[in-house]
Amino acid sequence: MPGAKFKVSVCGGGVGGLTFAVAMSRYANVEVEIFEAASEFSPIGAGIGIWPRVWKALTSIGLSSLASHASSQPSNDTVRTLVFRKSDWEEGCAFCEMFTTGTLLFFHRAHFHEELVKHLLPSCQIQYSKRLKTYNRLASGKIELLFDDASTTTCDLLVGADGIKSSVRRTYLHEQAQKASKAGHTDAADILLSAVDPVWTGTVAYRALVPVAKVEGYVPREHGIQYLGKDMAIIVYPIAKGSMLNVVAYQTNYSLAEMPFEGPWIQDADEDELRTALSGWEPEIRNILRHMTKPTKWAIHTVRPLPTFGSGGVVLLGDAAHAMAPHQGSGAGQAIEDACVLAELLGHPAASLDTLPDILRIYDALRRPFALDIARRSYQNGRYLSMNHEDFVLDGSEVEEEPKRLQKLGQALVENWKWAWTTSLDGVIQEGIRMLEHVSQK
Repeated sequence: MPGAKFKVSVCGGGVGGLTFAVAMSRYANVEVEIFEAASEFSPIGAGIGIWPRVWKALTSIGLSSLASHASSQPSNDTVRTLVFRKSDWEEGCAFCEMFTTGTLLFFHRAHFHEELVKHLLPSCQIQYSKRLKTYNRLASGKIELLFDDASTTTCDLLVGADGIKSSVRRTYLHEQAQKASKAGHTDAADILLSAVDPVWTGTVAYRALVPVAKVEGYVPREHGIQYLGKDMAIIVYPIAKGSMLNVVAYQTNYSLAEMPFEGPWIQDADEDELRTALSGWEPEIRNILRHMTKPTKWAIHTVRPLPTFGSGGVVLLGDAAHAMAPHQGSGAGQAIEDACVLAELLGHPAASLDTLPDILRIYDALRRPFALDIARRSYQNGRYLSMNHEDFVLDGSEVEEEPKRLQKLGQALVENWKWAWTTSLDGVIQEGIRMLEHVSQK
């Protein structure tokens, strides 16, 4: 691109990579190219939730049209967002209603993905069937990308948005570990290498879409419902403008966490397997599960906390940087936040090849602590929701204490989630710009 300040190559065309490209489309003097491993864009998963904090970030980069695909419309009112039920008995009970300022918006992931693609500028080139093998650093300072098909390209900045099995992360962490080892920092090298490969959480998720019209007696709702029991948590929420229910049942055995997972991470599930496990649960959820057809079973993996999200012309975002447990519904949202912050910094007038190292340092300082904290909260929520947290023993051994413990559990869940509607990305971006302007004036 004539007149471009620098060239950015994005590996990965998921939510994070596409949002970054859309955000960068506001800056004509930065060339952006996307390399997608698949032969065409094919979003993985059925549902996606967008919290008020993230929705505000999306509208700031011109994506308010996404609202046309949501199951409800955005609002700044106080609304019922999630209802939590203890469901592992015949007479389930609601023990907490979570109200938020602003709406938690539910989308069909394919519709969300399609809308992002529509907002890409013609100048943003997309190359399909381009799976990154590794990258090299050239003497010129550029990054050379090597793909599985033996093709190559160069860029000034490589953005690794290539998911939980990220090739960019693998090469980058090995590179950083080698530097640390040569400097005599063997402990630091070990930490870097420990985060190369994803680890199993001990959780499997059964996923399916259920047409609302097929569920007898189901009362349509705009909010989601969490059905909880020992070692099991089921989230049900409307997508596709309320015509479908996205159903995800998480079954956890924490004693298996970080053990090797044998077999494919995603596979077809036996329809009776889940129904049998939930045979004693309340009728409402059993009625929904009765209509699950062709469910899939996912092994939930995460990435250990990284000591760096980028440097030297390579940067990670989304699952490549911080793949987290799904129990705050924030994996996609945190990828979007990464994309917005990085794009604001790269699009600033002070951004140049000279300040690129500073931009990556600022991005790391702003995003890594926050994203890793959300990952920690997501893990903690998983403990809460599967009734495996030491503060809330709900195993039926002390029946008279359960109402009080359920009330406290509800309070803990709400408190752990408040960041999603009580905080904003605006101040983070303003701080990043202030930091960049400061270093550029030196």
